[in-house]
Amino acid sequence: MRKQILLFLLLSLLCSYAVSQTSPVKPMKRSTTEHHYAYTKDAEEKEIKTLTEYHIVRYDRDGLIESELHYDAADVLMAEVKYEYDDYGNCLSSTASTTNNVNPDNVIREQWKYVWQKGTAADTFFLVEEAQYISNQPIPQMKLTFTYQSDHIIEEGVYFEGSLTKRTVYTNDSMGHHIASNIFTVDEKWEKRSVTTYNETERTSEEIFYDAKDKVVGKTVTKYDQLKNPLEVILSKMKNGKVTEQTTMHTVYDEAGNMMEEEYQISDGSSSVLHKIKQSYSYNQQNDIIEIIYFDSDKKVGSIEYEIEYYR
Repeated sequence: MRKQILLFLLLSLLCSYAVSQTSPVKPMKRSTTEHHYAYTKDAEEKEIKTLTEYHIVRYDRDGLIESELHYDAADVLMAEVKYEYDDYGNCLSSTASTTNNVNPDNVIREQWKYVWQKGTAADTFFLVEEAQYISNQPIPQMKLTFTYQSDHIIEEGVYFEGSLTKRTVYTNDSMGHHIASNIFTVDEKWEKRSVTTYNETERTSEEIFYDAKDKVVGKTVTKYDQLKNPLEVILSKMKNGKVTEQTTMHTVYDEAGNMMEEEYQISDGSSSVLHKIKQSYSYNQQNDIIEIIYFDSDKKVGSIEYEIEYYR
């Protein structure tokens, strides 16, 4: 009898071990509540934090968004967004419906179409169309179309209410970088263009923009880190060869590649800064974002706090 009990316990142990080896733990689902706050100060310069709205976002086990619920500060449901995917995780559509009394029948539906074709490294899906429908209109209000060569976009079309309004043709180098773009109007008149150069050693790029008279009207210079994350972006508006307005963006990342801080400085082209805005980010141990704080000229003006719940 004792041997039978020991044998039973041994078999039970082996069975439980086998189950643990053949039944991996499924990934957790996730629900995130995003609380949006505004900051002001009272007469005594004390900070006042006020909830303006909050969103509840639900994710499936693959990290894909299933739905969004948008509430105002009084807990009134303002909008609901639902998503649909194919078997490969490509987002096929999102439907946003408002539930308030301002425009109760307004429904915005976005749809995406993909094709499976040969890429440089392997066959994969490519996004070929993105359309936005308003309410029950059969024709999309806005639509974008994309044409590829290997892995890279070579043409983009912009449609409004079914009619082509703009077409952009791209030229790529052997690395797949966009080195030139030409924009044409609906009657195929050349409207403007840009030319981009890259310095792989210094990890920089420079894009120069030209108007319909082929005069330089702007320039963007971007510096990257080793992971090709943009560290500094300088956008300049130009006239007669001089900078009339300049926006400089600085970005800081942590060791995991998470964005920690973004700062925008706007100037008139001189060394003096006219305006500065900044946003900082915080993450948990799972690298989920848990807070964004917004600053305007070093004054805290808003934040988003994320409350994350994991469940089976």
